[in-house]
Amino acid sequence: MAPLLTTAARRAVRRTKSTVRHAVQLPGTAARLATSTSPSDALTWARDVIHPNPHPLATPPPGSGLRPVPGHAGQPLVGGALQMTGDRIDWGMRNHREHGPMWWTHMAGRRFINVVGPDAVKQVLINRDKDFSNEGWQTLIGPFFDRGLMLLSFGEHLDHRRIMQSAFHPRQLDAYLSGMDRRITADLDRAWPTRGEIDMYPRMKDLAMRVAADVFLGVELDKPERAALLEDFHAQARAGTEWLRLDLPFTLWGRGRDGYDHVTAFFRDQLEDKRTGDGDDLFSAMVRARDEDGATFSDEEIVRHMNFLWFAAHDTTTLAMAMMAWGFAAHPEWQDRARAESRAVGDGPLRPEDLDKLDAIDLVMKEVMRLWPPVPAMLRQAVRDTALDGHFVPKGTYLHVMSPVTHRMEEYWKEPDAFDPARFEPGREEHKAHSHVYYPFGAGAHKCIGFAFAELETKAMWHRLLLTRRFTVADGYEPPMGWKALPEPMDGLPVTVSPI
Repeated sequence: MAPLLTTAARRAVRRTKSTVRHAVQLPGTAARLATSTSPSDALTWARDVIHPNPHPLATPPPGSGLRPVPGHAGQPLVGGALQMTGDRIDWGMRNHREHGPMWWTHMAGRRFINVVGPDAVKQVLINRDKDFSNEGWQTLIGPFFDRGLMLLSFGEHLDHRRIMQSAFHPRQLDAYLSGMDRRITADLDRAWPTRGEIDMYPRMKDLAMRVAADVFLGVELDKPERAALLEDFHAQARAGTEWLRLDLPFTLWGRGRDGYDHVTAFFRDQLEDKRTGDGDDLFSAMVRARDEDGATFSDEEIVRHMNFLWFAAHDTTTLAMAMMAWGFAAHPEWQDRARAESRAVGDGPLRPEDLDKLDAIDLVMKEVMRLWPPVPAMLRQAVRDTALDGHFVPKGTYLHVMSPVTHRMEEYWKEPDAFDPARFEPGREEHKAHSHVYYPFGAGAHKCIGFAFAELETKAMWHRLLLTRRFTVADGYEPPMGWKALPEPMDGLPVTVSPI
């Protein structure tokens, strides 16, 4: 491998490049702001954003029999941004009770239809008539994850997914599990405390980043480099929800663009080593990936896909694994059951068949992802005038599928706000009341390609933790959740650990 720059040198080079980029792009940013709004768009903005009031999204065509989508642009200037980044579940539930399965609001200067309830959700995600593209994602996070698998639509998405599938073949997943288990075991032994109070969320982020570096990239990162990459990843994800989209160094958007430059440069630096090596990490698998006709990815496609996959796997899986700490600590009966199953498996190297024996970990994981879906929004855009659950959706309208609301609807879930992993057990199986009442990994052609990878990591992580540590929290404690791009515990999720 070619010698790498020191972490300090890398960051100095990145800062210099970012300063130059911001200076070069400032005139273009100002010009886009001045010319991007047409007269009709300006009138819509004035009516809906400067002085919002409740009114239908659009009038249905005469004789169509369709209903208009009700709603309200939100608050002056910022639209629904504060509600979406505040208590999103409460906001969604209130609107669902008032409007039914869909209502519209403004987000990031655009009209979005919020979609809840399994029938409407199924129509959007299955997309049988191809009425909805994934351009909704492009609008929100395209400047950071453009050409990532989730942002592609229709035939192009299918072509890329066929190539990528080889990187998630069961044989490849077995290799990932082996690497995960080794890394997790070594890091827990070396770096994790066995006694005292810890903030579980940042701890889990750091451990998951180590696993990602090992299993995704097959490289060893020192602590400063790991922290810098983590900061860059988070900057990209959080900038996607920013309504002030100015590519300047003091803005959230500008920091996200810097993060994109830094992370993609990191991947490009590694490409040649992956091409000539024989590693079993995901990056190497992506370089070798090909479909049944021999089609492969270009270098730039590999970089774009890796940037998105690493973000998707790290941020989302980390949240689920951290929230499981609260689930086990606040409900010790589930912790005891899960630990007994892990002890029955033993502390030897994990095999794929061992994971099927970890039922309690699986049930707690499912319940955590019901209450706090790691991907709380799935975005689409109508490619033509169409109907959705009896409502008229104009061409070009963005759709926001809200899994946190559907996952808590009283029509389908018993005591939906309660933590109750048993709801997924045989005999109850509340998640099977409708094919789309539970969809933490999405559904249809765009169901997360890495869902099996995420389950492997989560089960391996908690198997090792439960064999070596006990977890407790103060009576009645529930983590205060914040919503930006993803839900996250605002207090770091303090948990007390003690040795077994």
